[in-house]
Amino acid sequence: NPAGTVSVLVKVTDEKGNAAEKILSSSFVVDNSAPTIKFFGTVRQFEGKSYVKSGENKIILRTEDQGAGISKDGIRANLAGFGLNNLAEPTACEEEDGILECYWDVDEEVNEGVLTLGLSRFQDNVGNEGLAPEAEFVVDNTGPKVEEIEVFGVSEVGDKDYFQSNDRFKLVLRVSEASGVRVL
Repeated sequence: NPAGTVSVLVKVTDEKGNAAEKILSSSFVVDNSAPTIKFFGTVRQFEGKSYVKSGENKIILRTEDQGAGISKDGIRANLAGFGLNNLAEPTACEEEDGILECYWDVDEEVNEGVLTLGLSRFQDNVGNEGLAPEAEFVVDNTGPKVEEIEVFGVSEVGDKDYFQSNDRFKLVLRVSEASGVRVL
């Protein structure tokens, strides 16, 4: 960013004709770089898509700015897809290592399908507008369907349909779920 210096000559004369003058200088750095989005989505990710469900969602934005910085004041989300404000202020923001992370807690009920959400304001501390494309969020309110369960005792001879002392336990599930399944 180019730097600029502004100098001003100040001259003052009092009632008696005494005069003084001083040059005051100040340097400025021009900031014309826009903030950038590092991530906009949810903690629920599967195959690169963000997932939401009725009643409990955290929409997350990670952003950075190479110039004067960015703060909560320059960020608003369009949460109209949830039936909320199109200028929603983040619930909270925290900066660490030059990355500002903001989130919105959204507890609204939504129907299955796809929501399109975006940022309605995305500008740094001097007003440079960043690119804020909309993102699709998949609404998944339906749990996985367990189609089959098999339980085995496992020993040195292999899988058995009964258990003996020192056998290991093996559980085989056949589950269908379009949004992925997390096994804990």
